[in-house]
Amino acid sequence: MSEQNEYCNSSVPREIIQENVNFINRRWKELYDIEVKYGDEAMKYLFYVNAGGSATVLAFMGTSPEIRALCSIKLSLILFAIGVILDGVLIVFQLHRAGNIFDQWRHNANLYFQHQKQYNELLSGDDAISDRSKIAFIVGYLAFGCFVLGLIFGGFALF
Repeated sequence: MSEQNEYCNSSVPREIIQENVNFINRRWKELYDIEVKYGDEAMKYLFYVNAGGSATVLAFMGTSPEIRALCSIKLSLILFAIGVILDGVLIVFQLHRAGNIFDQWRHNANLYFQHQKQYNELLSGDDAISDRSKIAFIVGYLAFGCFVLGLIFGGFALF
């Protein structure tokens, strides 16, 4: 087989080519759906967090001056706020990551359709860009750690 792409090579059965095209279309839809999902989740998340945080702060401010003066309560609120920010960073990171994967897939699929990339290269390129990111795990665990520490410091203030 020459360097010519199998997409236009007559030795590749049309059924195989059609299966490849169907897979490309399914993968495009899958990646697009992921991108849309994270976008929707980010918008919902930001609304709920901001509304919930506002309600919590207003309720807390109305309790008593003695409680507002406690260092552990202040630290608890700071940790919750940092956790909320880290959660937002994580969602935005995932949103952009999904978008980048989708863009890269679309680019590579177009190269395949333009006879500039082999089908196996298309798949191996997708595998390479779809690897998990350690950054997402680190940020997620940091946000959860802030939540747990915020609960602990808030608990100290109660007892």
